[in-house]
Amino acid sequence: MVLFSLERALELANIGHMQFVKDQIAALVLKGVKKAFPEVAKEVSVKMEYPTDENHGDYATAVSFELAKNVRKNPREVAQTIIDATLLPKWIKKAEVAGG
Repeated sequence: MVLFSLERALELANIGHMQFVKDQIAALVLKGVKKAFPEVAKEVSVKMEYPTDENHGDYATAVSFELAKNVRKNPREVAQTIIDATLLPKWIKKAEVAGG
């Protein structure tokens, strides 16, 4: 699982635009997947969700679990590879691996 935390000012300013932000993060993750795992990127759909625990960031995706099966790697390793391949804008405070 990859967790994303937003800069607090952006989060508060964009309460009404959270679906837009969610879609933007999904697009960033998909670009990272295409860069890190081009051989299976066509088969991937990035679904973003809101973590139930607020300590787990603002958004999460389980795309690493889906990819792990296809690339035969540990989901945590896949998640870190996606993070490393994803260019994060300044409004994302951090991306981190959880679970798996």
